[in-house]
Amino acid sequence: MKLFSILPLIFLLPLTAGSAEMSPDQMVRRADFFRSPGGAHSFDARVVDYRAKAVQSDTTYRVSVKGTELSLIETMNPPRLKGRKLLMNGEDLWFFVPSVKRPSRVSFQQRLTGEVANGDIARTNFADDYAATLVATEKMRDQDCVKLELTAKRKDVTYPRLFYWLNQKDYRPVKATFFALSGKPL
Repeated sequence: MKLFSILPLIFLLPLTAGSAEMSPDQMVRRADFFRSPGGAHSFDARVVDYRAKAVQSDTTYRVSVKGTELSLIETMNPPRLKGRKLLMNGEDLWFFVPSVKRPSRVSFQQRLTGEVANGDIARTNFADDYAATLVATEKMRDQDCVKLELTAKRKDVTYPRLFYWLNQKDYRPVKATFFALSGKPL
């Protein structure tokens, strides 16, 4: 009787030991869940732009997401921009303005407002857009973190490269540094 209860545990040992070590790409996929938990959901995003410590603009967006391929971003504030919308359907991104009859196709890299690009809000799926490489483990904001370098898999993603720090225990995002096409950090 004891032999039959031990055998299933022996077969499970390799599975649990191997699953403890995640690849950098798997870490990014786990981090994506914290940024966008999947399924259908919505949230508000507020973007405040500063110049010389003074507020230049303060914009609020309502973001509605379905899976990783569909999102709708509606400008809620300021009132003069209310009604503007971005629709992402897969790799296509369309910009709607109430005063214009036809939508315009835009890129993920184009600026939405200030230093924020369309793709920063429309697409939160790093795992499908970037290949990850482990750079280091280091302390960041009093947390043990893994530092990953993410490089774009395609040219149409928002940034060609970024550094991404994830909490080493649960892979929750801690910090990101984005790089422009010139290679300079943003």
